[in-house]
Amino acid sequence: MTITRLVTLVREIVTRPGFCHAPQDVHAIVEHISRVNCEMLGLENHRYMKKRKRRQKNRQKQNQDSDMILYQHIFEDEHISVGVFLLPKNAIIPLHDHPSMSVVTLGLFGSCRLMSYDWKTDETRQAQQGEAILIQNKVMEPGDVVVCHPTSHGNIHSIQAIENFAMLDILIPPYGESRICRYYEVAPPPETTTLPSSADGAKQRPEDFVPGTTHWLQGIPEPTLNLEHELYLGTPAAVTQLTPLPNLIFQPAIAHEAA
Repeated sequence: MTITRLVTLVREIVTRPGFCHAPQDVHAIVEHISRVNCEMLGLENHRYMKKRKRRQKNRQKQNQDSDMILYQHIFEDEHISVGVFLLPKNAIIPLHDHPSMSVVTLGLFGSCRLMSYDWKTDETRQAQQGEAILIQNKVMEPGDVVVCHPTSHGNIHSIQAIENFAMLDILIPPYGESRICRYYEVAPPPETTTLPSSADGAKQRPEDFVPGTTHWLQGIPEPTLNLEHELYLGTPAAVTQLTPLPNLIFQPAIAHEAA
């Protein structure tokens, strides 16, 4: 498996007549992404992290936050977006959604805590606020593949690095003008709901949240994340008859560039 082969296969799958983001449609993508490794992406773990620490030390001297999230862009067209996120220990990508999108994510090295939600009803989904069911609260490790669909399987999720963590993301399709990323927080439920007071996320540690329980999600303004684009050094996605569109990434995506 090469990156070129991965991108080509994924694009072939998502452009087939009848592709509708159903689990069976995305299953083949899971099989392909599972064959990707750090060497293919130019991410030799230990050497890369030493490089990161040097960069962070320099930034600290300039009174800048050392929790820099890095993004390496690999490929994007109107159908898919492929890239690598690298998070230092304790860095967080807050709760956000992927409207009308599927996302396939592969853990590359390190570990993170992944928490994902689905809206409880169509009404709360349309309102983008209200009761949501915690679908997953798990530790994601190398080789783990997580899939979310447009309206299910944890389309709203957050990621917190337990240790230095890297993941390969495939967005189907990319964010765009009709697919605006929204951000959320777990908030105390209004008095008019029947949710117990224990649903107040501010009083619980992330590891204490139990899958299957209902929580109140509230929309928040787009946060300013400490994120920087970095040059991708792995094998290129030399896909024929496809035109990369790097300017589309993060318009808006789940991280705000703070270079």
